[in-house]
Amino acid sequence: MFDTGPVLPPRPPAIVVALLAALQRLRQAVVGSIEPSDRGPRIGRMAAAFLWLDTVMERIARLAVRHAEGRLRPLRPRPAQADAPPRAPRPKPKLPRIALPRQFGWLARELERPDALIDAFAARLADPAFQSFLQAEPARFGRLLRPVCHAFGLTPPGPIREPAPNPTAKARAEPKPEPERERWSWPRRGDPETDALSPKIG
Repeated sequence: MFDTGPVLPPRPPAIVVALLAALQRLRQAVVGSIEPSDRGPRIGRMAAAFLWLDTVMERIARLAVRHAEGRLRPLRPRPAQADAPPRAPRPKPKLPRIALPRQFGWLARELERPDALIDAFAARLADPAFQSFLQAEPARFGRLLRPVCHAFGLTPPGPIREPAPNPTAKARAEPKPEPERERWSWPRRGDPETDALSPKIG
């Protein structure tokens, strides 16, 4: 039904090849979980998951090759939202897109007995040699690997883990509300409190 052959470009570092081999076994498990009797949303969801993993693997391999060859340019800081130029509208796809679930571990729950395959992938992520490799490009590799870890119910390794939000910094960034000012108005006749304080004339 799907081609489950390797999609790796030549000459990626060996530590990356080992990681992608573990991810490729998970990709094959996604294909193997599709039954001929499957109908409706599930078969489309699993086919989309297969194509997504296929794209992620290819991008990781190409990124690793470019990094090993020293052909990566430094990332430019993103402009602020107010300074960013308006984006042109994207053309509508010819085929409807299938939105993948976003729940933590959603793809692991779709597979049958995936624990051994997920553990093998997690072991490659936790390899100190691979984590030191990630230190060179944590932003680029993080954008590719964090969604995969989320789909299989794994915590990303330290180099690509997003920092927790700092509540102190958030509190400093939020403007403090101005103190409410007392409103003063002219005293009205007939008010016993103001009449008692007003001087009597005559």
